[in-house]
Formats: sequence, structure tokens, C-alpha cells
Amino acid sequence: MGYLLNRNYWGHGYATESCQALIRQAFSDGCHRIYAECDPCNKRSWKLLEALGFQREAHFRENTYFQKDKNGNVIWKDTYVYARLNPGPLSSDQFSFHDIR
Repeated sequence: MGYLLNRNYWGHGYATESCQALIRQAFSDGCHRIYAECDPCNKRSWKLLEALGFQREAHFRENTYFQKDKNGNVIWKDTYVYARLNPGPLSSDQFSFHDIR
């Protein structure tokens, strides 16, 4: 699962609402496991995943890069991996989500 929002829309609950809908639909369609990766420096992202019932499964150290410095050296970044398992045959209003605040 992934998400990217324009900074003007942060803090309005849009990511929470859309992720909840995605999780409900995926599990209703029979998906067994949903996982997401995020930057450990992005606290709002991993707090969202935890509020959505995801559990941190891994912390990969210096496993990826998106940029290089001015000398062309790779700037390594860490990654958190989160996952949530389908709790089983539940009605759509029984999925558990936690308050982010």
C-alpha cells in the first residue's frame, strides 16, 4: 500500500479515510495480507500505518536510495516495513482502526 498527498492536504484525514476504504475492499475481496514501506524519518506515515492496525515487521538499514550527493555518492535511506493480516470473515463495519492522535 502506498500514498502520496500534496502538502496542502496533510492533516485533513484524507490518507486515513482512503486507506481504510482500501483495506476494507482488499480484505473483502479475499486479500490475506497488505504491506507498506515507509521512511523511518516520516513519523506521520508510520503513525498512520499503526493507527490503521499495521504492525512493524522490519527496519531495513540503508537498503535504498533516491538521491546522490553533489559528488555522485549514494545517500542511503532506511525503510520500515509494516503489514496487516486479514482478520477473517468480518462485516465491513467491524474492521479495527485506531485514533492517530
